[in-house]
Amino acid sequence: MIRRPPRSTPKPSSAASDVYKRQVGTTTDADPYLQRPTVPVHERLTTKLADWKDDAIREQTYICLVNGYARKQSLIRGETAEICISARVNKFDVKLTRVGARNEVVEERSSIPGREQHIPENAAIKGCGWETTIEFDTTHLRPGFYQVDLRASGVAKEREVGHAFFIVRPQSGEEASILLMLSTNTYNAYNFWGGPSLYDANQVVAYDRPLLRGLISRPDDGNSGRVGPIVEAGGIVDPEVIYYYKYCIDNNYSLRVGLAGWHNQERRFVQWAESQGLKVDLCANNDVEDSELLSRYRLVLSVGHDEYWTMSMRDTLLDWVKSGGNLATFSGNTAYWHVRVEDNAMICHKYGAEETDPVATTKHRDRLSGMFVHRWVNKPENELLGVGSNGGLYARFGGGTPRGSGGFTVYRPDHWALDGTDLRYGDLFGAQSAIVSFETNGCRLSFDEMGVPYPTGEFGTPENFEIIGIAPALVWSGDPKYKDYPSLMATDEPTYGDAEWLAKQVYGSVDEQLVARLRMGYGVMGAMKLGKGEVFAGSTTHWAYGLGQDELVDAVTMNVLSRFTAGSQD
Repeated sequence: MIRRPPRSTPKPSSAASDVYKRQVGTTTDADPYLQRPTVPVHERLTTKLADWKDDAIREQTYICLVNGYARKQSLIRGETAEICISARVNKFDVKLTRVGARNEVVEERSSIPGREQHIPENAAIKGCGWETTIEFDTTHLRPGFYQVDLRASGVAKEREVGHAFFIVRPQSGEEASILLMLSTNTYNAYNFWGGPSLYDANQVVAYDRPLLRGLISRPDDGNSGRVGPIVEAGGIVDPEVIYYYKYCIDNNYSLRVGLAGWHNQERRFVQWAESQGLKVDLCANNDVEDSELLSRYRLVLSVGHDEYWTMSMRDTLLDWVKSGGNLATFSGNTAYWHVRVEDNAMICHKYGAEETDPVATTKHRDRLSGMFVHRWVNKPENELLGVGSNGGLYARFGGGTPRGSGGFTVYRPDHWALDGTDLRYGDLFGAQSAIVSFETNGCRLSFDEMGVPYPTGEFGTPENFEIIGIAPALVWSGDPKYKDYPSLMATDEPTYGDAEWLAKQVYGSVDEQLVARLRMGYGVMGAMKLGKGEVFAGSTTHWAYGLGQDELVDAVTMNVLSRFTAGSQD
């Protein structure tokens, strides 16, 4: 990937400075958010994203006048939650809410004196290093997700509220039977608050900094902000992703809000689960490196877009399942990238890992921060999940099946996961809410003499993995003849896309026929026994969009949760 040099930022006008001072009641110098952009907002739907990336980083870093983050994302009940805040206003208010089936406001504080804390030039890599501003005692808080609203008064609506979050986990002996690990590593990978993310120029991204506006919370206005638009009368065919881009630009969000974060899928899942009377504990991604933590649960869940895992996460979960634990992934693109965590930052050299990751030239190159399926790492996600992004990736996104049904075609109607649904051979599952959208997981497959698909075993999918349903999905190629990439996402390397990089990391070369084969695949819903445990693969980022909307999605989800928690106390 070509790394573009940073642009110089135009000096703000004195008028912009004056407006800023009037709005926020402070003598702080001109507001960076109001600086003249390189590419005006009204031109962005027709301009390549790379040409206004620097504008977006600056704007999204400064759009909220009060920003903050929790010093620790995941706490055991009884620990103190420390919130580090920078406020470019004289006073601000704070509201703490437990987000669930019923949002519970547990504490409010008003007129907190504002103090701006410096944003280091390398904040995206090293973190902000801010001092603690406020604390919350979690002793009497129920386990769950806690949203911290940081509100400035008398300013433009989109600048009014910044958000932070923390997770409260139960004390030992108080656990539910289900543990949902939030995809906090993926939040971090997509976060360009304070500087480039893993998708811009960085290979290291720090945890201790605010998240982009919209990743934690935004107005719940139905399906707005879905990366793959829901099927409507006649369907929405949007290979240029204008539907989604326009939503983001019109609402002053980054183009990342639908790709990662709590608000999209995990929030929906938790609210649905609690509305069904289910008790679900939460944790951060890296918490599941602790085998003792896992030993207290019968079922671990991955929901939404859970793309970045450490090796210890993968290995600990694999051992736990083989010893009798159960894993269900209502997620897509799951465990695709291997990351290392050092000094409270996440390292991933991604596509160029062979050339840039320091471990590539050592005897530890099996710790390379590239794909798990990379030939040096050789720990494909399929070995644990049954599926991976190597078998199918994009659906109803860009050139990836833009006219796709949004559902899985059923091939095993007698599978336990479909009990009570009356789904038949060839029926579509999930199409009503277009759950097969954005990113999937799949496996290389073939068909038996009865026309039923089975895994070929390529990339490590176990032979006992049962394919319940499939949906065509595409690993985008950068070859212009395919038109896989939306025009706005085109890069300076038009012949290298996801399919080419997959070929390079797995096989060490980019052969045209190999790329053509890797490019076409399926999102695959399936299940398998793994040692003494079991695994269910929902295999799409947008599964949770069907919950509470499609009774068949509700039914299959409950079948999985019931089977995998059978015999528990909850």
